Amino acid sequence: MNRIRKQDNSAFFVFPDGESISIEDTERVLMRILEVRTDEMDIAGALWGLAQDCLAQACNEAGTSYIRTAIQFSRDEAETAKRCLFLGLLMDQRENYAAAAAAYSEAIHLTPSRNDTWYSIYNNLGHALIRCGRHREAESYCRAAFDIAPRRHNALRNLGLALQGQGRYDEAARAFMAAVDLCPDDLRAYVHLEDLLYSHEEVAADVPGIIARVEKVKAQVMSRG
Repeated sequence: MNRIRKQDNSAFFVFPDGESISIEDTERVLMRILEVRTDEMDIAGALWGLAQDCLAQACNEAGTSYIRTAIQFSRDEAETAKRCLFLGLLMDQRENYAAAAAAYSEAIHLTPSRNDTWYSIYNNLGHALIRCGRHREAESYCRAAFDIAPRRHNALRNLGLALQGQGRYDEAARAFMAAVDLCPDDLRAYVHLEDLLYSHEEVAADVPGIIARVEKVKAQVMSRG
């Protein structure tokens, strides 16, 4: 439908009729699309394509704007969920966790499915909320992710952080240990657990056998170099 033309420090969409519109002029670009397209899913697809063009040219702000608009027009719940996830991941990469949480949250009103997309939405939303200090809210989403995929460790690790942020240290230690058991090669849960035990020595007494389990994992890590 279009291509991008760079001129100096600016970038333009060039439409088939030759008209050039700055990619920053998102309202004008949308109006041009609405002039030739009426189906909402078709409009959403065109906006998604524009967003990919922008991101490929490192025009990130415009790209995220087109993704947000594409989400508003999308009527396919599976595609909408994937676009919310994609937008959230972009915000995560920029370490803008409030914006990431907002992006993932746009999918929450949709009908969830027990698949990888929804595991990632719940898990990543939990992580973003943790980074924003919203640990109680994060807990429910980490648990929802774990419910979809009980054999995947990331949601358990994030659940541990959400519980730790609420001062529920025994439960956090158990969540970290379960994550380590599921994936010994991911040392982040192990490091979180060690830090927790160092900061709150009472946990060792409240969770029988946890020190021995940590030492076993530590020995395995050391043996792998």
